[in-house]
Amino acid sequence: MTDQIIEKAQRIVPMLQQWIELASSSNTYDNIDVVASARIKKGEAGLLTDPQKHISSVLKDLGQMPEPSPDSTSRSLHEFCFWGAALINPLPPLGVSLEVRGRMLEATSIEKRLDLLERTVSRSIQNLDGTRPL
Repeated sequence: MTDQIIEKAQRIVPMLQQWIELASSSNTYDNIDVVASARIKKGEAGLLTDPQKHISSVLKDLGQMPEPSPDSTSRSLHEFCFWGAALINPLPPLGVSLEVRGRMLEATSIEKRLDLLERTVSRSIQNLDGTRPL
């Protein structure tokens, strides 16, 4: 793996951590501009589920994030990308991110998968912080 690929993957880690903080906070969903398909009622605060419990359950199911490092193999970086895609598009869905799982499977290189993950996480964060709703 090239240094640039490892560095890009490492830059995504704090984005995923920020996403987890935003997605698991009930305060996030008090902002009615945040798009979430799991809302009790469209245009009103609140979700049908407890976001903290939901994200905790997803994290438990996914297991530990495959941390990118200088020793990362191609396989571990692909696993990192799939882990990130599964995190932001959990089942059952919160509906706070664009659907990325299919495109992640179709991507033909680690560079394309990392680009896709970075763009999708960034866009979801913009939704979750209310700056750019989906």
